[in-house]
Amino acid sequence: MDQSQTAKSMTHGEAGLMIVFAVTAFVCLFASAKALDTAYAFHAALACAVSLWAVFAIGNRYLDRTGLPPQEINGRPNYNLGPVKFPAVMAMFLGHRRFCASGC
Repeated sequence: MDQSQTAKSMTHGEAGLMIVFAVTAFVCLFASAKALDTAYAFHAALACAVSLWAVFAIGNRYLDRTGLPPQEINGRPNYNLGPVKFPAVMAMFLGHRRFCASGC
């Protein structure tokens, strides 16, 4: 369980969204520059600005992250069991109910 607490990497979702929003910003900028209608040009420029804002927001979120969370807290693993316990208990309850309904 020895991992460096300073190691930080961008998730695939963050990197993918940054690429998608950067391409969208470029396409919207191009559409705004070539637009024949002023309303279309305005909305394309607005979409470009929002896409650039999303790129910077995702990048800022990555840069603000401090690193990996601690592996252990007070000698116990740092793991949230709530989202795992509930579906496991419900699956056992529903499976038992269906099994007993067929003739327990």
